[in-house]
This record gives sequence, C-alpha cells and structure tokens, in this order.
Amino acid sequence: MAAYGAAKAAVEQWVRAAGNEQTHRGGVQVISVNPGRVATVMHGQLRATPDDQLPDRREFIRLHEEGLLRDPRDVARELWSLLDDQGITSGQVLDLSDYPAAGTFTTSRFSRRSAP
Repeated sequence: MAAYGAAKAAVEQWVRAAGNEQTHRGGVQVISVNPGRVATVMHGQLRATPDDQLPDRREFIRLHEEGLLRDPRDVARELWSLLDDQGITSGQVLDLSDYPAAGTFTTSRFSRRSAP
C-alpha cells in the first residue's frame, strides 16, 4: 500500500508540473481526479488478503460493510461531466470524494487543490 500511495502522490505532482507547462505552451489540458473510495476489484482483493499481509485489511472490510465505497457508475458519470467544465484549469488536482453523486452533479462542487 505504501508504493500505491507514493505513486498516486507522484502522479498528482506530475499533473501540477505538466499542467503548468501546458498552460504556457497550450494545446493540452492536464488534470488529475481523485474519485474517492470506489467499489473496485482492487477493494475486493484487499478485503480477501490475509491479515498478516495487509495490516489495514479491517479498514477495507469496514468501508465495504458500512457502504462507504462509491458505485463506479456514479463516479464515471461525474468524470464524464468534467469534459464540459470550462472552470477547470490545466494542472488542477480535483477531489470527488467529498461530493457524492446526488443526481444533480455539478463540477462547481469540487474541492480544488493546486500547487502552492
């Protein structure tokens, strides 16, 4: 899990840097979207991993049991809606996890994190 988290952080920093470069060069918009906790095959595999191989296994089980994993179809609809959002700028890291789909999804509800 440590490598997974480090890779995600590296991607976010790359997006900030490449997005900034593309703002000056033009032509390509680069963003990163954190969808939050999504009910994926990976989550199922983590729950099935023996405790001695994954110390945080109980947390993944709890998220599943409490219904805290988002439906991938809801996340896909939210991601699709980003295509038309003119307010998103290159280099942004968007976080969907604080904004569960409620049928009237708007990207103005995003938490936007940018480099300092």
